[in-house]
Amino acid sequence: MENQLVFAAVREKGGRAVAGVLVLPWERRGDFHRRWRAMAPRRPTWKRVKKKTLAPMVGLVDAFLGRAWLSFRWRAGGRDQLAQLLLELDRGGTRRLRVARDGELAAWLERELVDENGIALFGDVRSVDAAASPPIDLLALLLAAMDAAARQPKSRAKRRLSAHVGAALAS
Repeated sequence: MENQLVFAAVREKGGRAVAGVLVLPWERRGDFHRRWRAMAPRRPTWKRVKKKTLAPMVGLVDAFLGRAWLSFRWRAGGRDQLAQLLLELDRGGTRRLRVARDGELAAWLERELVDENGIALFGDVRSVDAAASPPIDLLALLLAAMDAAARQPKSRAKRRLSAHVGAALAS
């Protein structure tokens, strides 16, 4: 099993929560960041999804979800669902966990994610800011799109991006 960098986040909004993980092989970090810099000159946030930014956002989703070496998984639910997603990941190799902007969640996951012998399943757990971590930015955008699929936002561009992410994950 290869070494993995695992990014995790929970998006809570309006009484709903969506949890997700993005798994990146350690050796592909440079590939990810090169592609990101080429495709995302500005931080792609859910608030920036508009008619004129829709095509670049769709291109960004396609560029990353189409990679065999990048894995995205999500579930409706909060902390417990996130912990379950992380426990379902393949074991082996070295895994480092980065949690989006939430030191309390990172500490909780570090306590919860241990094997039957009390050994931590992740070697390094840190809370990181999305502005300093493009994979967290991508994860936040994907989670917002999956959350929006259930909400049906007023913005046509957001509905279209949400449907596109759903279709990309289904294929």
